[in-house]
Amino acid sequence: LHLLSRRQRQMCIRDRCRAKSGDLPGAVAALSMVPRADPAFRSAEILRADIFFSARAYAEAAGIYGRLGENERLGAAAEALARAGEFEKALEVLEKLPDSAGKFRSQARARIGLGDAEGAKKSLAACLAEEPDDPYACFELAKLSFAGGDCNFAKILYNRAQKDEAYSVAAKVGLMSVAVKTGALEEAISIASS
Repeated sequence: LHLLSRRQRQMCIRDRCRAKSGDLPGAVAALSMVPRADPAFRSAEILRADIFFSARAYAEAAGIYGRLGENERLGAAAEALARAGEFEKALEVLEKLPDSAGKFRSQARARIGLGDAEGAKKSLAACLAEEPDDPYACFELAKLSFAGGDCNFAKILYNRAQKDEAYSVAAKVGLMSVAVKTGALEEAISIASS
């Protein structure tokens, strides 16, 4: 804000106040009127996209972030689309981003949502290549591996996922399932009692 004129700063502050007060339509309308040639245009567009994002209009936010080259925010919008069940839109947005663990994680979430187990496995493996102990990737790839009959790989991944507090209980259940499926009932009992 410090590079903007006094009038531009006042407009941005006013529009942020509108957004925070719940007047989202008023804020979006005002921000939409900032001309492209105005030095405040980029800030206004980012604020407009942030408002769309906060209102859960993820596709609209993603469109603006993409046009502005805001990859970090675009990645967040893609993840939000996937979590909201907009799997195809999420994958479209993710194609615009450079490869990263976050991109692969979001791709996997969208592909799982679409029922594309093989595509999800590829995305999860790519995520783990970037971040070997990513708990989401370990856990989801363990589930898919278990469902596909690869109990040994599933066990390795469930053990890695179990290190993260958010996945510890679910990974423990997965390990018990692997033990039961492989006939290691004593191991399943030991896991359950630990």
